[in-house]
Amino acid sequence: MDTNRKVGPLSILALLVREGTVFILHDAWNYFRRSLRPLLPNRVPGQLRTGFDVLGKKELANPYPEYDDLRQGPAARYSPKHNIWLISRYDAVKQASRAHDTLISGEGIVRVRFHLPSIISIDNPDHARLRALTMPSFTRKSLDRLGEWIDQLAEQLVAPLADGREHEFVEEVAAPMPMMAISHMLGVPVEDYADFHRWSRRIVKVAEVRLAPNILREGFALLMGIFPMNHYLQRIRRQRNWTRDDSLIAEWSRAVERGEITESEYFWLVVIVLIAGNETTTSLLGALVNVFAEQPDVYDRLREEPGLISSCTLEGLRYSSPVQGFYRTALVDYDAEGQRIPAGSRVLLAFGAANHDPAHYPDPESFKIDRDPVDHLAFGHGVHHCLGALLAKMESDAILRAMVANVAKVELAAPAEQGTNPTLWGFAKVPVRFVPAVQGAERQSRESRSSEGSDIRRGERNLRHAGGVQITREPR
Repeated sequence: MDTNRKVGPLSILALLVREGTVFILHDAWNYFRRSLRPLLPNRVPGQLRTGFDVLGKKELANPYPEYDDLRQGPAARYSPKHNIWLISRYDAVKQASRAHDTLISGEGIVRVRFHLPSIISIDNPDHARLRALTMPSFTRKSLDRLGEWIDQLAEQLVAPLADGREHEFVEEVAAPMPMMAISHMLGVPVEDYADFHRWSRRIVKVAEVRLAPNILREGFALLMGIFPMNHYLQRIRRQRNWTRDDSLIAEWSRAVERGEITESEYFWLVVIVLIAGNETTTSLLGALVNVFAEQPDVYDRLREEPGLISSCTLEGLRYSSPVQGFYRTALVDYDAEGQRIPAGSRVLLAFGAANHDPAHYPDPESFKIDRDPVDHLAFGHGVHHCLGALLAKMESDAILRAMVANVAKVELAAPAEQGTNPTLWGFAKVPVRFVPAVQGAERQSRESRSSEGSDIRRGERNLRHAGGVQITREPR
């Protein structure tokens, strides 16, 4: 696919006419129809109300100080500004996450209400059906076959940065790592990585859409990601033009042919796996490196005790919570530790607040590398627990191993730049300098080994053209 070709409104229209993507239009119409549902404030006693603003500048910049107030008082607090209920204490969030028959996902998991045939925004029995189809590819046994591949990828991304010069970590490591890994699993050709990155960045902005005059502009940008990706994926499916027979695209295309899933479900499976597999890991890695720079004693201990790498990744997930929370809709009245949430209400399960609940994690604002918080809620809980949680952890562990081997010290070259997505929270940019751990001939030998037999540099160049990252060859 031509990664330099721009897709404009007329091209989108031509694709729609030629491809007959009626189901995508139907999904898009559902999105906008439900997004525009009026926000009608309920009559809620003052002691239950909160001024926490899920779209406020202060909260987007750093929500954690505001979470302290949110956790006070009843287990559920009401935001009159957005007409939503927020559950923020650890035990209450965990319990609510298990209540999937009462707090449903079918009206969408971001603030605006919408329905898509996506595995994260549907309920049983359809959710169980899609989960059964996809889960085998994300078990530990299946992912372990990628272990060496991911380690090689991590080494090839990290080693060149250990030169003492300024680099943008998100662009050069944190974004390419998960994008290349999930694209490899999907079976996307290396030359198309840039397209997939650009489309996914447009689609992920669904979490930022606001009920405001600019909703049409934001919505159009969203569709400019959806339609080209759908055209690409449906063409591959019809032509059976996948890169490997064991790729996810190949497996799910065959499921369409067998009548196990619809064309629409096939498309949204790829979209969700791509976005979830990309954005969360990118945010986690950026947050970890920022911690290493601001708290050098943490990184020093990691290098001294590399056996703590797994615990460090888990603490990074708890501490940064790349997914700040998902929304549910109360099908009937819901009891949150004695506080009634009326049927029909939108409810935010605040994973980020729960992960910083001092009643569950002592001294939660401290990054403790040996905490080993295996029960964190960064990937949710219950039947909607993140499908790619193990993959994200594998990728993070691999990057940390590569850093321990190549980087003696992490320094910020400039302050990290915070993103603006209220759901997928993380740094947009983390300018760093990596002080090399090895010098001279040994370093040259490592750099030579990291570039041999790999498509990674071509992949990197392609991803950076996509507006943030371009990457050339895949590790074999």
